[in-house]
Amino acid sequence: MKITYLFNHTLLYMVLKVGVLEKDPFIINKDKLSGFTIDIWEKIAKKHNIDFQYHTIKRESLIDNAINQSLYDVILGVIDLDPERIRKVDYTIPYYFLNFSLVTKKYDDRKKILIELSKFLLLFFLFIIISMITYFFSAKNEVKINEVIHFTAKNMSPYVFGNRDPGLLAKINYFFGFFFIILFAIGSYRLFFTNSVETVIPKKPILVDSKSIMLIKYLKSRGAQVRIVNNSGGLNNLLDMYLGDHENLAGVFVQEEGKIAKDGSIFNKNPKYQNLIFRRYNFGQSQVSIIMKKNHPLYDSINGELISMREKGEIYEISKNWLSYSQRRQLQI
Repeated sequence: MKITYLFNHTLLYMVLKVGVLEKDPFIINKDKLSGFTIDIWEKIAKKHNIDFQYHTIKRESLIDNAINQSLYDVILGVIDLDPERIRKVDYTIPYYFLNFSLVTKKYDDRKKILIELSKFLLLFFLFIIISMITYFFSAKNEVKINEVIHFTAKNMSPYVFGNRDPGLLAKINYFFGFFFIILFAIGSYRLFFTNSVETVIPKKPILVDSKSIMLIKYLKSRGAQVRIVNNSGGLNNLLDMYLGDHENLAGVFVQEEGKIAKDGSIFNKNPKYQNLIFRRYNFGQSQVSIIMKKNHPLYDSINGELISMREKGEIYEISKNWLSYSQRRQLQI
């Protein structure tokens, strides 16, 4: 911070020291800094005429030291929020929430479709049988089986077979005819057009790197089994370990961002991992914010600008350059 004087008035001219922790796709440090977070920050800095200099934070373990020593005015990156840090720095409102998933082998889609179709058909034919039996025994005159079938089909779909018959049973058939059509449409949409969120925590162990201490604590707090491994080969090594013993393991717990490209491709299109899928098990989300020195004079301006950018859809527009549709959907207004 530089201080100058003009006509006995003190003017503050600040060159902000901005610490950046690399994390694809938020901050990418290749030749020059780029990424989702960099684009957001530089848009804010340009609008508010903020002069700054980037300083690279080489690894996540140095974050607490940087905070304790107040090395930077601003820290950009995916930084865990915990009570100790909240006491020492200010977090802006979140401009994004990370998605956590379990990477597992793809299920057999045909088997899944057959199971769901079997459930639907069982319910459908069970109702038809009950309806036909009810009509057969409640009919005042003797009826043949083909008349029973015609009555049920006619009243479940009157626009195909003609006008509906009078009576309570005909109305019930008509109602359930529409009910099954709607049920089939909803089921088809959920099966083919949505990403399901698993609600039951997997019973098999989840592979986790021994260095991911916070992650291990989090998974255990959710009741998940964890297999901790001393891993020096990165994510690919964990994926290889899972693939080598996938029958006894639930999968590898990952942050989706950086693993799913903006075009929807996964793991940089590595052929070895294309038979894997991301499954969300209600593990929750983690916020991504800008960290600033406690009581920094520019905090309100930067925080307010983030709110404005979110409300105007500007953050969503920036995200199109870095995130897949399933990830940036949360930013739509």
